Amino acid sequence: MPPVSKVAMGNWPRAHDGKTQPKLRDLISLVKEIVWSKNPAERRPGLLILIAVLLVADKVFVIGLPFVYGALIDNLGVGMEVALPLGLVLAYGLFRVADTVLDNVMDMLMDRVSLRAIRRVTTDVYGHILRLPLAYHLDNRKGGLAQSVERGTRALEELANVVLLSFIPIIIELLIAYVLLATRYDIWSALILAVTMVLYLTAVVLFDRVRSRLVGRVNEAEDKVSDLIVEGLSYAETVKTFAAENRQAEAVDSAMEDYRARAMKVSVYFMARQVTIALILSGSLVTLLAITVPKVSAGALTVGGFVALAALILRLFQPLRGLGIVNRRILDSLRHTERMMSLFEVPNTIRDKADAGDLVPGDGSLTFAGVTFDYPSKGTVLSDLSFVAPGGKTTALVGPTGAGKSTIQKLLLRLYDPAKGAILIDGQDISDVRLDSARDALGVVPQDCVLFHDTIDANIRYARPDATMDEVREAARMAAFSTFVESLPSGYDTIVGDRGLKLSGGERQRLAIARAYLKNPRIFILDEATSSLDSATEAEIVRNFAHAGEGRTQLIIAHRLSTVMHADQILVLNEGALAERGTHAELLAKGGLYAGLWQRQTEQQNGG
Repeated sequence: MPPVSKVAMGNWPRAHDGKTQPKLRDLISLVKEIVWSKNPAERRPGLLILIAVLLVADKVFVIGLPFVYGALIDNLGVGMEVALPLGLVLAYGLFRVADTVLDNVMDMLMDRVSLRAIRRVTTDVYGHILRLPLAYHLDNRKGGLAQSVERGTRALEELANVVLLSFIPIIIELLIAYVLLATRYDIWSALILAVTMVLYLTAVVLFDRVRSRLVGRVNEAEDKVSDLIVEGLSYAETVKTFAAENRQAEAVDSAMEDYRARAMKVSVYFMARQVTIALILSGSLVTLLAITVPKVSAGALTVGGFVALAALILRLFQPLRGLGIVNRRILDSLRHTERMMSLFEVPNTIRDKADAGDLVPGDGSLTFAGVTFDYPSKGTVLSDLSFVAPGGKTTALVGPTGAGKSTIQKLLLRLYDPAKGAILIDGQDISDVRLDSARDALGVVPQDCVLFHDTIDANIRYARPDATMDEVREAARMAAFSTFVESLPSGYDTIVGDRGLKLSGGERQRLAIARAYLKNPRIFILDEATSSLDSATEAEIVRNFAHAGEGRTQLIIAHRLSTVMHADQILVLNEGALAERGTHAELLAKGGLYAGLWQRQTEQQNGG
């Protein structure tokens, strides 16, 4: 996947805290990003010009309708020629048809602009989220995050349509109608309308400012509901294990009640807003018609002119009402994009340097040079750790729980960066090479293997999508997995279920081993790779890996010391530091930490 567009990210406005009001510059920045990409290949200036031309033409037909209608009334009567009224009826019908056709054509053309841009922005934000450090993903619930992105992309499409097909057309229509009202009738009518517009817009802005803040709080409550639902469904087995179905449902119900209460506040404000607006517009209409009626009685204005004025005022109130609706929809859209916008502000601390090149292939040696690392929630995990895992050899990492063994694997993958020191692959600091090329050199079998809701074949191929079927079968055979898969009714096309939970722990682990083998890396990292397997299967896989890993570097992280007896060197970690180093026999002879661990495990196996 190509890197996230820096231009796109730079164009996004800053997120708000739910209390501050979105600014006009935020609206301009968003719309500009949606309709006018910085990538010349994605621009469609001709399409935008066509939309603008159709927009102006549509407003000419819309504003012309009241005057055609007024002329028709003035030309109806006994003894008048029939041709002119019929022509005006035909013109009235054509004006309405033209308005409808142009509206729908503009909608269709605008969809081409907005949907293409929404696709680009969604890809940008999704790619950015995936590239954020692992710590961010561990600290954030996925349900609310997914809900925010989905809501934000919908809001962007709404924003593009509102601004280009509602806001700008309404402004054009109001200007044309206002000029006609001032020139065709009198200045008093124009002044009354101006006062109406000021009162209306003031009421709209005041009400919508409050409502926008309330909408932000509704979104927070909605995200919480989504978090709880996704977590409950994702961990359905745990929920059932503890008979907690009712408890989970009650938690969702409580969150929904909070959502309902916040949403009702929005509803109340909206009702007050609509009543206030209705009073302003109705009062204005009555006043304008009241000062016009005497003109008809005095013969200064025809009945058709009066009807045209009434229709024009009502027509003006439609876009004026529409302007209020547009203001509300724009504020809501900006508010709905808040969290998605804030994602672009999350810094990606694990990224390539500007001049980073690819990792140059070597013998697969690994070096930790004075590495210190700490998790914010745990404190120091590794302290000034130094060791070398020679290329083409097998190195084992053992030690008590919490000694930092799995952290070493995460640092090698650059899921985190060390606070001090350097990590080298083939003598190259992994922070100086491209992240993808460093990870491509590593084949990892994690202790807890989570699979995609897809087929066995697709999950094995995830390491190398272009692999042949023979290569997939060979990888499964090496992992002692092929006999099981081929015994299934659907074979390699068997769906493994959500996170692979249709398979047992041992079956998931063997699939993970097959996937790592298919990747054909220079370095294998096995993090408790056989912890869920029986002794016979474990022995078979160890033999297969010994054969498959000839000439490759193997870094084995293990609790069961019997699985690492064959290692060329064993590194014993304790409290984040290297306590002992040597072969199995050498470490037993020392009588130190390793020997103590071996003795305890041997006694447990013998039932002592």
